[in-house]
Amino acid sequence: CPLLDGMPSPSEAPIDPLVVTAIKNAALKPFNNKKWISGRLGGLKTRTTTEHVVQVFGYSGNFLGSIQLAGLRRSSRGKIRQPFVYLHLKIDTVTYHWVLSRQSEEGRVLWWSDSQLEDAWDADFQEILRQAVKSCYEHNLVPQIEDGWKMIVENGRKPNLPFTVALCTATMNRLWQLKNALPLTLVHAYPFKDSCRVHVVDMGSTDGTLEWLLRYCRWAIEIGLLRVYRAEEKAWHACIGKNTAHIQAKEDILVNVDGDNLIGAGFLEDVCKRFQDGCAVAQYELGGGTCGRIALRREVFIEIGGYDEDAFPMGAQDTDLVLRVKMLGKGHHKKVKEPSLSQAILNSQEQKIENCVLQDGIQKWSQMNAKKLCHFQ
Repeated sequence: CPLLDGMPSPSEAPIDPLVVTAIKNAALKPFNNKKWISGRLGGLKTRTTTEHVVQVFGYSGNFLGSIQLAGLRRSSRGKIRQPFVYLHLKIDTVTYHWVLSRQSEEGRVLWWSDSQLEDAWDADFQEILRQAVKSCYEHNLVPQIEDGWKMIVENGRKPNLPFTVALCTATMNRLWQLKNALPLTLVHAYPFKDSCRVHVVDMGSTDGTLEWLLRYCRWAIEIGLLRVYRAEEKAWHACIGKNTAHIQAKEDILVNVDGDNLIGAGFLEDVCKRFQDGCAVAQYELGGGTCGRIALRREVFIEIGGYDEDAFPMGAQDTDLVLRVKMLGKGHHKKVKEPSLSQAILNSQEQKIENCVLQDGIQKWSQMNAKKLCHFQ
C-alpha cells in the first residue's frame, strides 16, 4: 500500500519508553537491595542502579558483576516479547553467564545455562536466622553461629568428619520451636556438609511446618544438607516419630536432635571424638529438654530395634534406649555435660503431651513418664 511506504513494520516499531521502564522495574524487582545465599558462590548482595542494572557484590563488598535485561523487542506480530534476565559474573579467573529461570520467585531465584540448573539464590533464610538468633538471646541461650555463618558466606567448608553423621529430628505441631532451633542447626552443620546431613520428619503437623520448611530452608535442601520427609500421623508418639526420622538416615552415626534443641558450634566434632574413643552411646544431657540428645552407631540402632513403640507416647523413651545399648556391651556410655553443646528451648509438661492421645486415665506428662519407667523395667 503506497500510504504505508516508509512506515516501520510492527516488529520494528519502537516500544514506549514508559513501557520499557515498567518492564525493567518488574523484571529486576526481586534483586532490589537484597542479601542472598548462593548454593555455589556463598554470600552475595545485589543493588539496583538508576540505569536498571543490578550490581552484584560479594559479602565483603567486592564487585563481582551485574544482572541485566536482554531480548526486549516486538514479535513479528507487533507484540512485546517477554525479555530474559541474564547474569554476568567474574570471580577470580572464572566467568559465569547464566539466564534467570521463569520459575524464580520473590526471595528465591534460579539460574540456568545450556538447559541445566547452575545455581539457586535464597534471600529468605537470613530473615529466619535473624529471628532464631534473637529468640536465643531472649531465652538466655547462646546461638554460636559466627564460624558457621562465615563458612556459608565464603562458600567454605572444614575437612570431612571421620564419620558421616545424621542429625535426626521428628516434629509435630511444634513450629514455634523448630523455627528457632533448626536455622541454627543448619548453620552449625554447614561447614561439614559433605559428611553431615540433617533429616527432619514432619509427622502430620497442621501448623504450617512443612510449608515453612520448604520455603525458608529450601537452600539447605538444594545443597543436600537438609532432607525433609512427611508422615501422615494423627497424633504424636515420640518413639514412632524418632524411629521414622532415624530409619531414613544412612550415615554412620545417628544423633537424635529434638525440635527444640540447639546443638552448638562444636557438636559434630565432639560426637566423632567420642566414638573414636570407643563410645557406644553418647548422651548430651545438661538441663531441661536435652535428655533425648543421644548419639549411637546406625548398626547398633538397628540391632536394638530403635525406640520402643509399644510404650506410651511420651516419657522415658530416651532412658530406655540408652540402657538397651549399654546392655549390648559394645562400648561405654558417655554422658557429656558441656553447656555449649546442651541447650534447648524449654517447654512445659503440658506442651510435651498436647499432641498425644491420652489413655488409661493419664492427664499429665509426669504420670506417663512414671508408667513408662515401670513398663521398661
